Amino acid sequence: MDNNLIQNICGLVPDNFQKVIPTDSNYIFENDPKFQALNLYDFFGRSATVNSFTECYYYVELGFEPVKTTIFDIGLIVLSTVVVGLILFRFLISDIYKGMLKKLKLFTTKSGFISFSKDKKTINSLFTLFLFTQSYFLFDFVRTKSVRIPRFIDEYINLTSSVNFFTSLNFDAGEFIGGNYSVALTSGPISAVGSSFAWILTDKLIIARISNYFWVCMIQLIFSILLLKFYNSDFKFLTLTSFLFIILIPYWQGTLYSLGEVSSAVIFVNAVFLFSKFRKLSLILFSISIFYGKLLNLVLFVGFYISLMIYEKKIKFVIKDSLIFSLPLIIWLTIVNFKYSGGNIINYLSDQFDFVLNHQSSGTKGQSANFILNYIETISATEFEGWNNYEKFRLIVIPLFFVFLIIRNKENIDNFFGKITIPLIFSMTFIYLWFWILNDTKWIRHTNHFTVLIIISLLYFINFEIFKSDLDFLFSLLLLGFFIQNNMFLIVILFVLSILVLFKFKKKKYSFIKFLIVGLLFLDITIPYFEKDTFGNLHHIIEPCKIELKSAECLSNYLNR
Repeated sequence: MDNNLIQNICGLVPDNFQKVIPTDSNYIFENDPKFQALNLYDFFGRSATVNSFTECYYYVELGFEPVKTTIFDIGLIVLSTVVVGLILFRFLISDIYKGMLKKLKLFTTKSGFISFSKDKKTINSLFTLFLFTQSYFLFDFVRTKSVRIPRFIDEYINLTSSVNFFTSLNFDAGEFIGGNYSVALTSGPISAVGSSFAWILTDKLIIARISNYFWVCMIQLIFSILLLKFYNSDFKFLTLTSFLFIILIPYWQGTLYSLGEVSSAVIFVNAVFLFSKFRKLSLILFSISIFYGKLLNLVLFVGFYISLMIYEKKIKFVIKDSLIFSLPLIIWLTIVNFKYSGGNIINYLSDQFDFVLNHQSSGTKGQSANFILNYIETISATEFEGWNNYEKFRLIVIPLFFVFLIIRNKENIDNFFGKITIPLIFSMTFIYLWFWILNDTKWIRHTNHFTVLIIISLLYFINFEIFKSDLDFLFSLLLLGFFIQNNMFLIVILFVLSILVLFKFKKKKYSFIKFLIVGLLFLDITIPYFEKDTFGNLHHIIEPCKIELKSAECLSNYLNR
């Protein structure tokens, strides 16, 4: 069971805590007057009111959570989709609809709405207004999340090491994690640019968290603008979704914690789509995403480049590419050689190899002879056991459907973006298989490496109108829709309205769908704004950390509040 999940639901683990295993169904947990009672639910809709940390721990291990997607929720979504779909179908074939459509066409012609829609100045003004409105609600959404998430030791480590990197080139979070340029610092400085500079300027943790979210947004926006320079398309959809796509990512709060998975994956995925236009730049971006972001991206790169070598069959490309790819690494290792606490560059490489080989998530440890039985037994001890069924479906099934969709549209994708289809599939397959077969922890944040790839790819395919088949187009929208997580009923709305658009607005289907996607994502972040009754405090300061971030007092104060 993941300790972070336990702490998020039940609170900090008490000193000398002993797990209790009831001997029979009549066992009664002892109430704790200091513990605030919680109502927990499991997948089958069963509820339990817990009155102590011990009781809370027991039920959370069984899969109970305060907010749980139950079988009744799933049934309601399926039933609603079927009922609304049947009603919509019946309406579309009725004489009432045909009459309304004729009147609408007559009205738009007489009122001049058609000419209004073609007025670029008006459209740009509305776009600017919407962008500011979206930014307001998005800021509040991110602020609320930033205030509510608990302290996390990895956040302190990543923020401290990155602040030191940008102020003195010392990548150091303290001796407890191994000192300067420790191999245990698994997220590189590129993951915490926003939070580091916000901390340097304000010394405020919540502002650092919010700033890091928008730092990742800016990375995506920059790459979107670069792609738009070479592929003819309207910039509005990619601009708006550059700020919204993060909320679709499972465990997107990793960006608030300055974890490296999302930011590095964003750089990697965009390097794939830029590869045919900027091969050298893409290779440098691949290297940055790995050595300055997350070493785990090396798995994606191996998949990408192996397939590329098979396709190109030219050794001279390999040599040239290796030299370009190694440039960011050489700069990193040069700094390491002078600053590594454990010695020189040779010591660093040796320690890095040992760290990866022995890390609990790497999957490099030997497997038992009876792999299948061992896999079934051990997966229950991983974070996977604490996921809800919706998460399990999304992270197991959706990647497989995504690969199927790419294969079906291989020709269209390759004709538009260059020969990236097979490398994209190999990248996805390598990291997907690593996570589900070799990874011994199943930390959900590691799935960011393939979910970011899926989400950004789908947004690009939709924006650049890659899908020629209505069936593939609808399928891509469903895959994207399943990543909506705050208000899952919006998935039903997306599905139903997408059918309506494809049924009646074939010529303008992409324009309507882009508007629909942005609108629903906007609703997803707006609804919580009207449901809450308090606003988060941005200005709380951890005084010992203001004096010295890398100190025992700061670390202790950070963890104990």
